[in-house]
Amino acid sequence: MFESTVVCNPLSRTKRLVFDYQRANFEHLRAHLQTLNLEEEIHEFSNIDQDWINWKNAFFAAVTEFVPVKNAKGRKFLPWMNNTILHLFKKKTHVKNKNQYFQISK
Repeated sequence: MFESTVVCNPLSRTKRLVFDYQRANFEHLRAHLQTLNLEEEIHEFSNIDQDWINWKNAFFAAVTEFVPVKNAKGRKFLPWMNNTILHLFKKKTHVKNKNQYFQISK
């Protein structure tokens, strides 16, 4: 007849950096933001978009200085699990739970 081989590569988890606010030093962050003159980042007759970018960069520079970051592991996403299938799974679970609730109450 014929032979077929299928090779599947394991899905890798996506890693991302997130702020760890539980270990943040808010007292030093607050003091640093009070000493930082954020009004210098905003110019009276300049582009508002550029002013926003300057202000945001100054603020996040202060946050990254006093709030540590940690690696957050993402879920393994299966390529065939799209939004429609996930919605149907949730719908099935809801109907199943509702059915169990009404069977108990009888």
